[in-house]
Amino acid sequence: MQDDNTQRDSMTDQIAHFPQTALRTTADDKFGIPHNYLRQSLEDTKQHTAQQCADFSARLYKSRNLVFTCITALKLSAVELPWCNLPQDEFHILASSDNKRSHVSSARFMVWTHSIEAMQSITIDDRKIWFTDPITTWAIMAKFLSQDEVIVLADAICRAKPQGIPLQKQDFTDYLTMDERFIGKRKCRDALPFIGTPLDSSMEMRCVIALLRFGLPHPETGYPIVITALNRTVHVDMAYPEFHVIIEYDGDAHRLDKAQHRWDERKREALRAMGYTVIVVFADTFSSQQHTREFAENVAQALGVDLPGIPLEPYTALLNDQLLAEDRLRQRRCRARKRRELALG
Repeated sequence: MQDDNTQRDSMTDQIAHFPQTALRTTADDKFGIPHNYLRQSLEDTKQHTAQQCADFSARLYKSRNLVFTCITALKLSAVELPWCNLPQDEFHILASSDNKRSHVSSARFMVWTHSIEAMQSITIDDRKIWFTDPITTWAIMAKFLSQDEVIVLADAICRAKPQGIPLQKQDFTDYLTMDERFIGKRKCRDALPFIGTPLDSSMEMRCVIALLRFGLPHPETGYPIVITALNRTVHVDMAYPEFHVIIEYDGDAHRLDKAQHRWDERKREALRAMGYTVIVVFADTFSSQQHTREFAENVAQALGVDLPGIPLEPYTALLNDQLLAEDRLRQRRCRARKRRELALG
């Protein structure tokens, strides 16, 4: 029988040979309960936003065809919103130059002088509401987003299938091959290795990013497991099958439906009875860097490995936000030191 150190070394060797891309299945067989809370919420937001845009345009810009972008365009495309500091209750409107901007309290004009993949529109009350396509919106928003959220937004765009057209990594790559430079283009390029088959929600993508950020390999996602006791094949959010470790994101929507909540609990009990370690993640896991690291440490402990703390080679872009923050801190300290030196004469 292996001692603890030998067993851990064996597991570490196995983890080094994990696939670096996630397996994804498209079947959705979770006890036949429809998981459409998020989709319906996004669709409701889309319709509500379209009506608001129509009213806003008719009231203030009757003679102009506005093009909405950023947060407003994402809502109109039924795309999950990323975490950022842009106000969500403003109308974000495209402007080709500074002198094309207007000053309206409820609107923010975003100057964009670069390529636009394609305009999209929704018709409300016989009025067309125009907005930037999701990939252009992604590029425009990159300067407002962290590296993590640029990745999260790309995944959300792929999941949304805007205009019924599935977008893939190549679509993002093609857009970025243009010669034009724009603020945030490097973030967009660094996000490309993370774009694949979309996950079920942005929160699940944040879970995967957290694991990769602290040096764990990419989990398999949408992983199918046969639960004989329940006579069901279930698809868990994330898994390290070789180690019988499962990670499930439990959002607030899961508890809106009592039957759904009971099924989730029954499923997890059955999986634990089969010998799986089931780690449940909640929204507050990402409320601080400390909480996120604790989540990654819990997964590493379940895998029987030490948490590396830094990402594996394919995922080093996940250090960009930290490196940028450290660079800004150094600059602030340098400026403060120079001010002190000047004050002392």
